[in-house]
Amino acid sequence: MKQSLKNIDFEKIAPFLFEGVIIADKEGLITGVNKAVIDYFPKLTISDLIGKPLCFLIHSKDLELFMLNKQDMRNINISIGLNQLLANFRYINKDNILIAFKNITSLQNTLNDLNEANNQIRLFHSILDKVEEGVCFIDNNQKVIFYNKKMGELDSREPSGVREELYGSVFQKANFKVDPLLNSLVKERKIIQNESFFSNSGKKYTVNKTSEPLLLGNKKIGALSIVRDLSKTETIISDMVQMKFEGNNTLAIKEEKKILSAPSLTSKNKTMLKIFNDIESASSSTTNVLIYGEKGVGKNFVSSHITNKVITKNTPFFNLNCGAIPSNLLEKTLFGDSNSKGLLELANGGTILLDEVNTIDVSLQEKLLRVLRDNKLTLGNGISEVPIQIRFISLMNEKPEVALKNNHLLEEMFYILAGVSMRVPSLRERKEDIPLLIEYFLKKQFMLNENFSYNISEEALEILLKYNFPGNVRQLEYIIEGAIALLDNSTVISTDHLPSYISKEQVTYNEVDFPRDYLPSSLSLTEQVEAFEKEIIANTLASANFNITNAAEMLGITRQSLNYKIKKYEITITRGES
Repeated sequence: MKQSLKNIDFEKIAPFLFEGVIIADKEGLITGVNKAVIDYFPKLTISDLIGKPLCFLIHSKDLELFMLNKQDMRNINISIGLNQLLANFRYINKDNILIAFKNITSLQNTLNDLNEANNQIRLFHSILDKVEEGVCFIDNNQKVIFYNKKMGELDSREPSGVREELYGSVFQKANFKVDPLLNSLVKERKIIQNESFFSNSGKKYTVNKTSEPLLLGNKKIGALSIVRDLSKTETIISDMVQMKFEGNNTLAIKEEKKILSAPSLTSKNKTMLKIFNDIESASSSTTNVLIYGEKGVGKNFVSSHITNKVITKNTPFFNLNCGAIPSNLLEKTLFGDSNSKGLLELANGGTILLDEVNTIDVSLQEKLLRVLRDNKLTLGNGISEVPIQIRFISLMNEKPEVALKNNHLLEEMFYILAGVSMRVPSLRERKEDIPLLIEYFLKKQFMLNENFSYNISEEALEILLKYNFPGNVRQLEYIIEGAIALLDNSTVISTDHLPSYISKEQVTYNEVDFPRDYLPSSLSLTEQVEAFEKEIIANTLASANFNITNAAEMLGITRQSLNYKIKKYEITITRGES
C-alpha cells in the first residue's frame, strides 16, 4: 500500500532530491525546503525560511493566481537571482502545497547561445550575398550550410531552397567522382577548375572554381567551394585585344600637345652601353629577346626601342601583361576559342611582348612551349592547324636562375625566349647615369608644363648621387616629379624639395673605401669578416634611412635575416621605421 505524504519524513528524503522542493501550508507559509532550494539563496539557511510566506522567496503573479484559484500550474518560468527556473505548483491536499523547481539556467544559456549563433549565421548569409564570388559550404554530412546569392545566380537556383538541404538531394547528378566539391570533401584535396558555360537564362559565364576541404585546427569540418565570375574581365580583355588589333591596322591619331620622345640611348655606364649596342642589333633581327632586371630599372624603356622599329614595319604587335590577367583568361587571350581568335593567331608574322613572363602558369607555359617549338598552332575548333611565325620580347623582374629554380619559368621556355638575353642593371650600379636621367625627367616636366624650365641644385644632386634607389629609375622619376610639385615660385630643386626619407648624411656602402689594413691583425678571419659585414650593414641602413625593409632589399637578404644581424652586431637604429 502506498504511503501518504504525512507518513513520509520530508527532512530525511529532501537531501536526496536533485530538484528544489518547497512544502507550504494552505496559507502559503513555508514548512519545509531542501538544500537544492537553499543553493539559490546562498546567504540564507533552512531555518531562515521556515515560517516565511512563499512570496518571500518567489516573486511571481502566477503564484498569486495559484493561491487564489487553488488549481495546479505547470512549467512556470521564474527567476531567482541569476537562476532561471521552471516550477510546478501543486496542491497535494487541502492543507499542503508542493512547489518543485527545475534549474534550467544552463539550458537557457545554451538556447541564448544558439539564438546568437543563428543570428550570426543570418548575418554571414547577408554578408556573403553581397560578395561577387559564389560561395558554397557543406559539412561532413554533405548538408549545405552556406550558399550565397552569387552561387545561386551561377547555378540558376534560389539560395533559400538550397540552404540546410543535403547537397545530393539538390544536385542529384552530383557524386564525388564528377563534382569537385564532393571530391574535395571525400578525398581531402584542393581542386581548381576553369570553365565556361551557359546558364538557364542563356547568359554565358566564364568562371574560376576552387574547391577544398575546410579544417578547424586539424579537424575537417566540411568542404568549401568559391567560384569567381571572370565574365566581365574576359569581355574587357577581349575588347582591349580587338581594339589593339584594329589599332594596328589604322593610322594613329596625332595629339595636339607636344609629346617628348623616348630618352635617347645615351649612358656613361659600360653595361648600359653594351645593352644599347645589343638593342640596335636585336631591332633589325627576328630573334626572341628576354629582358630582365629589378623593378623600375627600365625594362620597358629597353624594350620600347626594339618594338618602336617593329611597329613602323606595319606588322602585328601586341603588348600583354601576363601578371595582370588570370590564368584561364590568359590562355584564352593567347589561344582563342571556337568563337574568337587568340593573339597567337592575330600576331602571326609579327611580335608579342610578354611582360612579367615568369608569372605565366607552368601548365600554360607547357602549352605555349609546344607552339613555339613546332611553330604550329591548333585553332579554337581543335581540328585545324596553321603554321605561325612570331617573335617574342619577354620581360621579367626575376633573375633567370632564380626563376628556373623556383619553377617560375620552364627551362626549355627560357632557352627559346632568351635568344638574346639582356640584364638591365640597377640604378645603384650605374650612378654615373643619374645626372643624365634627371636632365631627361626635367625636360619631360618642361614639355608637360610648357612655360616652365627646371633645374636642380648641386647639393640636391649630390644627395641623389649618394642614395641607393631601391625603386631604381622609376623611383628617381617619382622623386623629381614630387620635387617639382613642391616648387613655389622657384624653378630650382633644392634639398628641401627632396623626400624626407632621403638624408644628407646618407652614403652607400659601395662608396665607402675600406683599406686593406683597416682591421686589426689580431682578429681571426671570422672576426674580420663579421666586422666587415657589420660595417656594410650599418652603412646600408644609413643609406636606406634606417628603413629595414628597404635595407634588406638593397642587401639582397630577407627582413628577418637583417633583423637577426642587427641584433647580433648590436647596431643602433637611430632613424626611420624599424
